[in-house]
Order: sequence, then C-alpha cells, then structure tokens
Amino acid sequence: MKIKHILLIVASATVYIIIMVSILLIIMKPDNTDYALWLKNHYDVRCLDVSCDSFEVEVENENGRDKQITLVKAKDSYTSGVFTMRKDVAYRNLEDPSYHLDLKVRGFFDEFSIIEEEVSLSSK
Repeated sequence: MKIKHILLIVASATVYIIIMVSILLIIMKPDNTDYALWLKNHYDVRCLDVSCDSFEVEVENENGRDKQITLVKAKDSYTSGVFTMRKDVAYRNLEDPSYHLDLKVRGFFDEFSIIEEEVSLSSK
C-alpha cells in the first residue's frame, strides 16, 4: 500500500511539473511586440510606431555621407505555433526601392534567430 501511495505522489508531481513547464513555455512565446524590440536592437533602427511597421535607419549615400531613410512594411506573414512564432517580412523605402530589408525569423523564448535575410541599405 505504501508503494502505491509513493507512486501516486511521484506521478502527481510529474504531471504538475509538465503542466507548469508547458504554461511557462506558452507565456514565454514571443509576440509582435517582442519582434519589434528585437528588430530595433538588432538593426539599430528607430521605430516610428509601436509595432515597428515603419522605421528609420542610418545609411551611407553615394557621397559617403550618412543619411536617414525610412523603411515601411510591404509584406508580412506571421505563423504562430504553441511555443514559437515565425515571421516573413519585407520592408521597402518608398522613394528608392534599392533600399530594402527582407527577413524570415523564428522566435522562441523571447529570442529570435534569422532564418533568411536580404539587406540592401546602400545606394546603388
């Protein structure tokens, strides 16, 4: 009888731990706000709105001088998993399309990793 009681306690504790870890993973799943903060820090941009759909970035022009350009979101695809998120985003400069940033990223535990990246922030 004592062994059954101990096994029941161990099984209950295991279920409790699994539930708590699952809840923690779901809570820690990154969202669009986390993505905007990551984008701001990773590319050193100045977001013009909360979701960072448009931002300013410093680039070098053909004369070798720094200038500020604005990139705006042209395409956005968002896929949400139980513990992760994926984004496929394209940013463009409306005045000069040679300035662009195309990103595919995966977020897990408030961290983002770049799956694919195409950056063109210099004048052609």
